[in-house]
Amino acid sequence: MGPREGTPGVTTYVLLAAGLKNPTVRKRYVAARELLAEYGRLDFHEPFLALLGCAEMDRERVEHHLGAPRLWKVAEEILAANREIRD
Repeated sequence: MGPREGTPGVTTYVLLAAGLKNPTVRKRYVAARELLAEYGRLDFHEPFLALLGCAEMDRERVEHHLGAPRLWKVAEEILAANREIRD
């Protein structure tokens, strides 16, 4: 099972807003973990991942999800090259 949509993802916004951190979409999960670490509450991290539905993800599934940003970067590079050709 991959990360769940909706409410669990919004939980990161609550944590980050309370910690006066920027709740960006791309880095919100890492930022939430860093915030928990800052406050010495990494004990909440595993339950937080369970709430998100990704605590039991195996390496292959994680790598699959992490591949998406790399594909987006390649697409951006292709679009930029096409813009340069047109200009």
